[in-house]
Amino acid sequence: MNVEATVKSTELADGIIEIALNRPERRNALTLDMLEELGRALDVAVGERGARVVLLTGEGPDFCAGADLSAVHNPDSRTVGEAGLGGSRVWDRFGEVPVPVIAVVRGHAMTGGFHLALCCDLIIAAETAIFQDTHARFGLVPGSGEPQRYSRRLGIALAREMLYTSEPLSGVRAAELGIACRAVPADQLTAETMELARRIASNSARAISYIKQMLNSGFGRPYGEAQWDDDRLNHRGRLNLVPDADRDERLRRFAARKVASK
Repeated sequence: MNVEATVKSTELADGIIEIALNRPERRNALTLDMLEELGRALDVAVGERGARVVLLTGEGPDFCAGADLSAVHNPDSRTVGEAGLGGSRVWDRFGEVPVPVIAVVRGHAMTGGFHLALCCDLIIAAETAIFQDTHARFGLVPGSGEPQRYSRRLGIALAREMLYTSEPLSGVRAAELGIACRAVPADQLTAETMELARRIASNSARAISYIKQMLNSGFGRPYGEAQWDDDRLNHRGRLNLVPDADRDERLRRFAARKVASK
């Protein structure tokens, strides 16, 4: 289903929805209108279509080339570069939705495209993928929170190196550093992604929603504060006592298998 010409949304399997950036002729370069449409597509996938996992991809050979720099000086265009912090609400939305979002990266994830991938819960990359931030190369100052997200996701040393040098990072190296959860041959990327998505979708959506909240709320905070927040979200363990048909059925099946194996 097309949500908009520049953003496509397709249900690939039960509970697994792919949202694709669809400007392959511009290497999926972002305008502000496109970024906002992406946010709406995400809300529709999760809210109206009941996604359990969302895959974020790019049509064509590249994931996303970042902001459309050719439109920066066009008075009729609204680009991410012009918007600055105005676009940051959409970046944050990926962490706020209650389901995992997986960035599926082949080809280049450049600057805003790299940032977009880092906004997702997980990154799975082709071994030949390239991650790069070119703000400094073009004399641009990051305007959508990249330095803070990079330092948290990459670590301060690597964030500084990538932002200061504008040098690229391969998909293989990204996986070695833990930026991507895995890097696979390009011709296996779709199959590996679906295998990962199906594993996640087969688990409890309710439990994963709470786990995502806990991971995000505690990230970068002192352990004691983060643990207190986990307890608050879990009502000090009481969530597991609240009636839940899906959880009860999962536990019943597990108990039945244990009895059958004796």
